[in-house]
Amino acid sequence: MIRSPAFSRRLLLQAAPTLAAGGLMAAGCASPPPQRVFVVFFQQDSVVPDTDAATILSRASEAAKLYAADPVHVIGFADPAGTPDVNRMLSQQRAEAVSAYLAQHGVPPTRMIRTARGPTDPSRSRVERRRVELRIGALPPPSTY
Repeated sequence: MIRSPAFSRRLLLQAAPTLAAGGLMAAGCASPPPQRVFVVFFQQDSVVPDTDAATILSRASEAAKLYAADPVHVIGFADPAGTPDVNRMLSQQRAEAVSAYLAQHGVPPTRMIRTARGPTDPSRSRVERRRVELRIGALPPPSTY
């Protein structure tokens, strides 16, 4: 089966925290702290998390419960195809769908800060642009994501 570079990059982005944790464990370090950044991807024009996203969101909800005092930033993105207003709405709906999932899995809605970023950098693959990032704790400056 031939896979596109965008598909391979998506798999790498999803596996990065696990790979990093494995490297720490192999080096003899103590267990790494639970992951604080999660990324879920969406199909074009979709706001419904698929089964891959649900798996990641389940891990994110467990991590959010571990860091119960920290805010949970839910940041929605869209690709630049279409009008800016539609993309802003799509990114907002994606962030709301992810927030609803987290709330159903025990994360209090009062801890969630939803942000719609709208269309993203066109240098990223289309799959990477259609995403929601979850960041548990302090949020880095906007220029870093």
